[in-house]
Amino acid sequence: MSWAPVLGISGLSRSRLRSTAPGPSSARPGTASTAAATDDSTTLHIAAVVQIRMAGPAQDYYRRKRAAGKTHNEAVRCLKRRISDTAYRCLLDDLAARSPGGHIVGVSSIQRG
Repeated sequence: MSWAPVLGISGLSRSRLRSTAPGPSSARPGTASTAAATDDSTTLHIAAVVQIRMAGPAQDYYRRKRAAGKTHNEAVRCLKRRISDTAYRCLLDDLAARSPGGHIVGVSSIQRG
């Protein structure tokens, strides 16, 4: 299954997925438009808020962050980053499954602790 349609993502860009590209997008060729980045950010925010409200691993993660002294906004930001990393890994796995030999050229994998 591809996460792109589910999350409303049309491009395979980790910075676009996290919507953290600095400055106006038009100044850097090959980056997403500001409107698309805003849509992606809104989608991630909705996903985070819904997962916080439902019992499960995301809610547990949010509560751990709050217990560690993070504010609500900081904990939500951490959860959004975790969701974006997971979605990006799913996109890469989907791309690898469609590629001959399962190799993706030019895309490094995410290695976070």
